Amino acid sequence: TPTREYLKAQGERVQYLCASSSGALLLGDAGLVAGQFVTTFPSLQETLWKYDPADVRSDEIVRNPNGRLFSSRSSGAVLMALEVVGRCVGPEVAAQTAQHLGVEWSPLE
Repeated sequence: TPTREYLKAQGERVQYLCASSSGALLLGDAGLVAGQFVTTFPSLQETLWKYDPADVRSDEIVRNPNGRLFSSRSSGAVLMALEVVGRCVGPEVAAQTAQHLGVEWSPLE
């Protein structure tokens, strides 16, 4: 499908790739979760195994060394966005943005 091809092409060239909730299934269909640590909405976690991940975790946010981030809930999208801001322009900017948004954030370990 065009969506699969687009995600595959972009996923191979971007520095950071994030998916929240069922978005991990779209990335899986595009071949972008193989060998990754992933998570998704709890009722969909079993489905992720068909895309050959290294592990399917129940954590709210899962980070891979290559910059791929996954969240089990759509609310984690804000935290993943702050993580990317922190990596690209600095943790101080991400912390200020989080404070402005009224959310708690600290860099992922």
